[in-house]
Amino acid sequence: MTERPPDDTPFPEGGTPAGLAGRAPIAFTAFWTLVWAFGLGAFAVALLPDYWLAVRSLGFASSPGRVIACRVQTHPVVEGKPTYSLDLSYAYRAGGREYVGVRYDANSTRSDNLDWYRRTAATLRPGAAVTVRYDRADPEESLLVPGMTGGHLFKALFAVPFAAFLAGAGRFLGLQIKRRRAATADAGLPRAVADGRLLRMPLVPYSPFVAGAIGAGGVAFIGVVAISLGFGSRPPLWAPAAALLIAAVAAVEASARVARRRAAGAYDLVVDPDRELIALPLSLGRRKRLAIPFAGVQRVGIDEKEDSEGSTYAAAVFLTEQAAADLGVKPTQALTVHFGPSPRCPTRDGLVRWLREQLGQAEGDAAE
Repeated sequence: MTERPPDDTPFPEGGTPAGLAGRAPIAFTAFWTLVWAFGLGAFAVALLPDYWLAVRSLGFASSPGRVIACRVQTHPVVEGKPTYSLDLSYAYRAGGREYVGVRYDANSTRSDNLDWYRRTAATLRPGAAVTVRYDRADPEESLLVPGMTGGHLFKALFAVPFAAFLAGAGRFLGLQIKRRRAATADAGLPRAVADGRLLRMPLVPYSPFVAGAIGAGGVAFIGVVAISLGFGSRPPLWAPAAALLIAAVAAVEASARVARRRAAGAYDLVVDPDRELIALPLSLGRRKRLAIPFAGVQRVGIDEKEDSEGSTYAAAVFLTEQAAADLGVKPTQALTVHFGPSPRCPTRDGLVRWLREQLGQAEGDAAE
């Protein structure tokens, strides 16, 4: 980890204006958010006809029919696995005319779940009696199983993690744009609230909306993996329905939990000027309040983390060795979530300046 002072100059290294420097991360985030949105939208559009047919089929008329032929058809290998479909035909009468149908249900996509296709084909022997559902307005449109199936809900469950990521990316992009439009370096900083002799600076790591998206996306991802291993892409209806319900509950609970903790002040950075103490928020892995004497804060600045993908930055307090030993914690305590790729951030730098003012530290105290 490397400590950096916040950038107070209008020009970063290399002479690029600060405004131009702030546009690159926004453009990067906006580009990939749009790409993600386009991909998710294309996925939804491709599935929309199947979902619409599933809904309409609930109102279809019924007619007795018989199976003409049914076999499992194998399609070319895709990503190392072949896919399958039902090569099905059945005869039925509607309005005094004979028709031949070929659709089993409202799913038109193929899958690699060979067991499901074999089991289904085994129940549809030639000559077997079946109940056919057909559209009164267009009797040629028919199927054997109306309504939503496990396959429909599994595809919806599969899309939830991607939608959750898109929601989080959109929220992050909105925050970047808000910070970019800030008139001053401190404009994006939450306002400190006076609470008696205390000053509280709310530092919520993420909003209830983002927490809900993370909760739903995480549960849905686990559900997709579990259902894929247990049932494949053609699961029974109850499995993805239960997973979607649990994901919805997780989203509500995660969102409510962050809202409750925010209302209770758990995410507040608390400054007690009279006793010369600061209390760090219950976030970023801290499970208890750390009450630190002003004298135990060596400096306030920007913490840099480096890994194989680059650097990320966070506002942080750097404790003296004695204070860290007394509290039994690491000497570097982050106040904001590490993110990058630029060390410049009006909100982050504004927080550093504000806390320095409360501690009576000069700007130069943070420099190495």
